[in-house]
Amino acid sequence: MKHPLPTASTSSNASTSEQRTGVSTGQRQTSIMDFSNRPVTDKRRQWITDLLINFVVKDVRPLSALSGEGFRDIMDFFEPGYKIPSHATLWSNIMLQYNTVKARIANEMKDKSVSLTTGNTVTRQRSSLLPSHVDALVFLNANQKSGKVDVIVEDSK
Repeated sequence: MKHPLPTASTSSNASTSEQRTGVSTGQRQTSIMDFSNRPVTDKRRQWITDLLINFVVKDVRPLSALSGEGFRDIMDFFEPGYKIPSHATLWSNIMLQYNTVKARIANEMKDKSVSLTTGNTVTRQRSSLLPSHVDALVFLNANQKSGKVDVIVEDSK
């Protein structure tokens, strides 16, 4: 069964109005201006900061994307009370997340056997190029202090 929408009464019977709306007539309804000027709580500020960090990390964006005039205009429109943290603060949060994920992956892989292979690509000028996935290989090697995973990058010259 659908519940009827609350309605306001213009009659002088305040108790009937209170029963319909659930709001005492002594209270003032929040205006849109009051809503848009509300202070940002610490919990909401952290949530927005985490979303900005995820935007930078997941979409492989530079931190400078958050300091552009257009981006700041958008943030001021949607959340006027929020101030974008400094690059140092954002970078520190990114590194905290990175170290957390890195430790989790290293822990998940510590008892696993991993085999990785890579090959070289040769340009027209006959210079050797390693694939773009070398960063991932270095990441795995740097996190495997147990010696169970060996990453070998050989030059085919």
